Amino acid sequence: MQERDGKLDQAIKTYEKVLAEEPLYVPAMRQLAVLQAERSTDVAKAYDLALKAREAYPDDAEVTKALGILSYRRELYSRSLELLKQAEVSRADDPELFYYFGAVYHQLKQWNECKQALERAWRLKLPPKLAREARQVLAECSDPSSQDIR
Repeated sequence: MQERDGKLDQAIKTYEKVLAEEPLYVPAMRQLAVLQAERSTDVAKAYDLALKAREAYPDDAEVTKALGILSYRRELYSRSLELLKQAEVSRADDPELFYYFGAVYHQLKQWNECKQALERAWRLKLPPKLAREARQVLAECSDPSSQDIR
């Protein structure tokens, strides 16, 4: 109910309490992994949880996407791309998924793929929370010479 009502921080705390009592309760593990994919500041811990959830739900596209996002956040770009492609099979209309495709392709300096993925994310109505970052990355993928030298 907390998730449904948009109280995601409360839902995370509830799932954490459930797992503290029952560490192997995989439905709570799954939901917590999905919620923490973007929200957690402890990416290593969230990644480990997502790995366990993926073991329990190997064909779950949402868990696969969460693990792909966390792989991106851990700078495991090739692994992230592999997982995002697996999730795409059942989530072809997911704008957030295509945002992360674009972000991964950006890191891999695959400019054309980056541009295509981010344009698709926009067409699918990318959520406002990612729109600003997507706009910047899309500009860099469209004109890679405009990037700061790092």
